[in-house]
Amino acid sequence: MPPPPSLPPALPPSSQGASNNQLCRYLYYVGRIQATQLDYTDAYTKLNQAARKAPSDDSSSTTTTTSSSSSNPHTALGFRREVTKLLLIVQLLLGDIPERATFDQPSLRRSLIPYLALTTAVRHGDLLEFEKTISTHAELFKKVGSLPSPPSLPPSLPSLRLPACTQSLPRR
Repeated sequence: MPPPPSLPPALPPSSQGASNNQLCRYLYYVGRIQATQLDYTDAYTKLNQAARKAPSDDSSSTTTTTSSSSSNPHTALGFRREVTKLLLIVQLLLGDIPERATFDQPSLRRSLIPYLALTTAVRHGDLLEFEKTISTHAELFKKVGSLPSPPSLPPSLPSLRLPACTQSLPRR
């Protein structure tokens, strides 16, 4: 199998004069590609950068800019929603539990309800609740493209055979 194509540089050169929106989108897509290639650490870094650079609904009241984009509470809401959803999945795949504050953002609260349920199941270690959440929201996860799938075992690990394991257990 040929090696996967290499990714573009970590950040586009600033000499090209990319706007903040272009940089955010670039970081999002690089993070999404890295997540697809199972490079979760780098994907988390890129997605986190995209989330931090994206326009937010809590615009600072200390700034004196009067542009309509900074005063609009719905600026880039769809982009922030997609970045946050993918970031939460990557964070869970890394074994980290997302902070509760992530789910309490007023503009994102409703769209993150399935991800909160997933995170709660992982936090409690409740596999049945995790599977129930996945099956309940499977259509949404598929539509968004963030259906968490269990990672497959690398081919170098020997497969576990239940009968071989149970034969070595003492009988009562």
